[in-house]
Amino acid sequence: MEDSSGVSREELAAALVEISEGKVPSDFRVLQELHREMTTWPGLDEDATPGKVTTEDLRPQMTPAAEEAAAAWRTSPSPRPPVGRGTSQEAAGPLDLLPDWVGYSALYLVSIAPVLIAVAAIAILFYSSLR
Repeated sequence: MEDSSGVSREELAAALVEISEGKVPSDFRVLQELHREMTTWPGLDEDATPGKVTTEDLRPQMTPAAEEAAAAWRTSPSPRPPVGRGTSQEAAGPLDLLPDWVGYSALYLVSIAPVLIAVAAIAILFYSSLR
């Protein structure tokens, strides 16, 4: 089924799928008809519909995927702060003068305590079963 402009509903649907995937449809005639169809949709806010469609309205400068790739947070040299205390903070006490590995080793020792208890219990049970 074709409209008065000669564009079929299948072509309009294919163009709409391409747009939703972030691509720009290659057929300009189908794109214009899709724009006309969407702006004359019943129930749209009258303030949001443009008066006249221009070529610039239909051909965006960048696709949404290209805009996402060129986002400022992706192009910044260091999107994440460095791990550790860094050099910008001043020492507030004597514990701040210790290197970072001291704090990490205390964390690892506390985390490994249940494993050491389990290994010791298994070793005691093994030795007691040998008697």
